[in-house]
Amino acid sequence: MNEFPPAYKPNETSLSFLYVDGGVIKKNPSPIGGTWAIRIIEEKTIHDAAGVVIPSDFGYNRHPSGCEAITNNIAEMLALVMGLRRLPREWIGIICSDSEITIGRATRFWKWKGIPLDLYNEFGYQRGRLVNWEKFRFIGLSGHPTEDDLKVGFRADTRRPVSRHNVWCDEMCKLMAQNYLNGGVTRLEDVYDRTTEAGCDFGGNEKSLTVPEGSTNPESE
Repeated sequence: MNEFPPAYKPNETSLSFLYVDGGVIKKNPSPIGGTWAIRIIEEKTIHDAAGVVIPSDFGYNRHPSGCEAITNNIAEMLALVMGLRRLPREWIGIICSDSEITIGRATRFWKWKGIPLDLYNEFGYQRGRLVNWEKFRFIGLSGHPTEDDLKVGFRADTRRPVSRHNVWCDEMCKLMAQNYLNGGVTRLEDVYDRTTEAGCDFGGNEKSLTVPEGSTNPESE
C-alpha cells in the first residue's frame, strides 16, 4: 500500500508555491478536450497560466500511445507538467494539487496507465531538469471548498487543506473551457500567461496548509 505524501507545513520563509489543476470539457473522458491552470507564487510575484488541450495534441499520428479523448487524469498531469516547465532550474518550493493520483505518480511511482507517452516523457524530462527535485514538497489539497472551509484552512469532510489559489486554478479551468467552446482558444499553444507584482500576503492559506488531527492518508488506486 502506497501512502499519499503527508501535508507539509511551510515555515515563515517558504514563499515559493506551485498550484496546479486540470479538468475536462463537458464530460470525462472528453472527446472535446481538457483544460489546465497553474499559479506560481514567489515572494513578490504571481505567475498565472492556463490553456486547453485537445486529443490531437496527443494523437495517434504522433505515437501509438496517444489518446482519442482527454481524461481528467491527463489534464491534471498536464497541469503539473506545464507548471514544472515554468520553474527555473534551481527552484525549490511547494507543489499543491487536489489530484491524489497526480501527486502519487509524481512522487510514489504510481502506475501511469492512461497517460500518453509524450506526457510521461515530458514529466521525466522536467523532473531531471529541476536539480532540487528531491527538496520539493507536495501538498494534497481538497478541491471545491466552501467559503467557511477557506476561512479555517481545511475542508471539514475530508480534513485536508484548502487554498484560494487552488480555487483560482479551478475557476480558470472552467473559464478556459467556456472560451474554447465559444471559439476563443483552439489548441494547447493558445494559453493565458501573465506575471503580476504582489506582496507576501496572498490570502491563500499558505501558512496553514496542514492536515488536521484525525485525518487519514488516501490509499493508492
